[in-house]
Amino acid sequence: MAKTHRLTRFAKPDILRSIDPKLLVNLLAPHARWAEGNGLNLTTSDDLDYDRLALLLIGAQGDVPDALLDLICLIDDMSADRMEDQVRGLAARLKVPVGDEDANADIVVRLALHDPNALAELHVEGLSYRFRTTDRIAAISKQVPKPRKLTPQVKAHLEDVLNGDFERRGRDRTAIVYPIENGAGFRLLISRGDTLKRQGVIEGGERRTRLFRPEEFDLVCYDQKHGDLLVKAKGVTDRRVYCQAIGLCLFGDRFLFDPDLSPSRYSLAPLRERGRAALTFAHIPGVEGAWLERLEVKRKDYDNGIIKICAPNVWELLELFGRPVPDAAVFFRAAIKFKLAGLKRERTLVLTPPFRCSCEQDDHGDIIEQFMDAGGYLLPRSESMREIPPTLFDGT
Repeated sequence: MAKTHRLTRFAKPDILRSIDPKLLVNLLAPHARWAEGNGLNLTTSDDLDYDRLALLLIGAQGDVPDALLDLICLIDDMSADRMEDQVRGLAARLKVPVGDEDANADIVVRLALHDPNALAELHVEGLSYRFRTTDRIAAISKQVPKPRKLTPQVKAHLEDVLNGDFERRGRDRTAIVYPIENGAGFRLLISRGDTLKRQGVIEGGERRTRLFRPEEFDLVCYDQKHGDLLVKAKGVTDRRVYCQAIGLCLFGDRFLFDPDLSPSRYSLAPLRERGRAALTFAHIPGVEGAWLERLEVKRKDYDNGIIKICAPNVWELLELFGRPVPDAAVFFRAAIKFKLAGLKRERTLVLTPPFRCSCEQDDHGDIIEQFMDAGGYLLPRSESMREIPPTLFDGT
């Protein structure tokens, strides 16, 4: 099975009881010798000892086969309600029969038995959609650059470059890159080890100290339409490392994406200039409503302190009290709420110019990006590039 998200331990044994016993026995069949050696009978599903199985999987009775623990943790994570649509979609593509009333956990187990690699790939894609806040870094070039094809050799080179940097900073060579196909560019989910942590544990009745390196994930997307990298990283140094490594390995230019030189990519000028009219959405298919939920402004007469205006609809509140935003105030951050067609849950977009955006990165996020592009919140590349000194384009 392709390596996917690895938990340090199995934390939710209750998931076992939500799986059909026959499916669970089939899932455990390759590890029958390990199970029977630890007192767990797998000959029938009628009297499966869930409590003992849970104890075995959390490591209370000795070591657990890595492949089994990875698989159970994968099933645990993919059985969440938020993944139901994606899981059923994968079952349809693989022609795995499922019923309308089937529990999500049972469908996930059927998929794990049918094609564990496809399930692992879907899991990686699902992990990449959990990130919301990204920094948009523009390619410093006259034209939108086209990346190289992400072959296994290019992927291995990228991992080697990243691991070289991580090793120099004491993180060991722990980086693994998971590419996700995307017609508009590419998405890279990057697994890496974080800095070492110390944890007190009790083993064999004795107190011990265990050092471990937590697993962290970062996300880098390339927006080929606009020529931007969208980076979610823990710190400024990691963001710079990803930009340089991806520039080198996928574009042949280590300094193509420079967080320190990137021009402004987001703007709240439409809200300042057009007010409520800036939230017109009729020309964007899939958007049924849009309103301003929070506005943060800076005023020089308040020593640049941030003033937050929060309401179900900020413009209605300001009109109700007849208090427009002062001309001297600088729009610092805005949260816009969206009602999208076919979705019960509303989506939120938070813009913090010049680079930062927060919204869900799934397919529906594309609709919100269309709104930003058409409304002027995402600046045209030609306008942003005017911030770059002409000398930086020499040789490009």
